[in-house]
Amino acid sequence: MTTLKFFSDVERDVQLLRTFDLRSFFGEETYNYFLSLYYPELVGKTHKEIVDFFHYNGERLIREMQQSSEQLKKDWKKCNNFFTEVERVTGFAWKHDTYYCHLSSSFICGGCYDLESETIVSVFPRVSHCNALDTLLHELVHLHFWGVIDELELGTAEDKENTKGTLWHLSEIAVNYPLERIRIGFKPSLHIYKQHEEIWQHIKKYWHLNFKEFIRRSYHDMTSK
Repeated sequence: MTTLKFFSDVERDVQLLRTFDLRSFFGEETYNYFLSLYYPELVGKTHKEIVDFFHYNGERLIREMQQSSEQLKKDWKKCNNFFTEVERVTGFAWKHDTYYCHLSSSFICGGCYDLESETIVSVFPRVSHCNALDTLLHELVHLHFWGVIDELELGTAEDKENTKGTLWHLSEIAVNYPLERIRIGFKPSLHIYKQHEEIWQHIKKYWHLNFKEFIRRSYHDMTSK
C-alpha cells in the first residue's frame, strides 16, 4: 500500500530557494505579490537577503506555520484513497511505496516536486492564493506521471532534464487526466496553462482514451511536428 509521510526541513527550505529562481520565473511583480502575502518584510530584498532570512529564521518559521501544516495533514486524511484511485484511473502502479510531503516555509508560490528523488514534493502550507491540498495532489500526480514515462520508455534522460521540452509540457497537461477522474473526498482543480493551450487543442482528441494511450499518442503527435 502506497503511503505519504510529512516532514519539515530547514536545509531543504533554503535549498529550494537556491534551486528555483522564483523571481525570474514569475517576474518581479508576481514574486513581490507572493512575498507581500506571506513575508511582507522581504519585499524588495535581494535574493541573498531572502536566502539568509530563511537560513537564520527557519526553525521559527516552521513553528509559526504549524497550524497550517496540521490542517493540511488533516485535509489529506480525507483523501486517503488517493493513491489507489490514481492507480485505478491511470492503470499504472505508483513507482514507490512511500512518498514524502516536505512542509516548506519558503516555497511561497505553492508547491513543486523533486524529480531526482522521485518521491518528494514540497508544499507551502500557509498558501492562500491557491489551495494547499490541491497543490499537494497536483505535485504527487506529477511524480506518478514520470513513473509512467519510465515504464513506457518514452524519451531520454536528457528529455527528463529539459524543463522546456516535450515531456515537461505534456506533464503539465496530463496531470489533469487522473485529477479529473479520481473519486476522493475532495474535488481537485484542473489547469490548462496559457502556454499549453495550443498543445492541448492538438491532443485533447485523445482525452477519452485510457491513460496509456493518451500519453503515447500525445507524445507521438507532439514529437512528430
